[in-house]
Amino acid sequence: MWIKITALEQLEALHEGSLVAIYPLQGAPRAEFDDSDPDQVAQRLVSENDKNTKMIHTTSLQRKEEAHTITSSGMGSMILGSGYVNYADIIEAGIWWIQQGL
Repeated sequence: MWIKITALEQLEALHEGSLVAIYPLQGAPRAEFDDSDPDQVAQRLVSENDKNTKMIHTTSLQRKEEAHTITSSGMGSMILGSGYVNYADIIEAGIWWIQQGL
């Protein structure tokens, strides 16, 4: 189940390996998460959560437009991309979601 990130406490609880998503990628923020259009969803893994600077570092899981492809033996094609985002920008944007209930 996807829950919209709206509070500092949600961001502080993220850890390495937490699954987050950006939805929608285009248009106004939405009240409910709808993954029926994969072109509107970018899933990311949290690779670092720096509570001192109030920033998370994420690694992209699926959007080729945001990343580059690396091919290696035994791993196939893996989509990678990353970036630091501060807590205030995440909450203000209203398009970041956290995966809960797994």
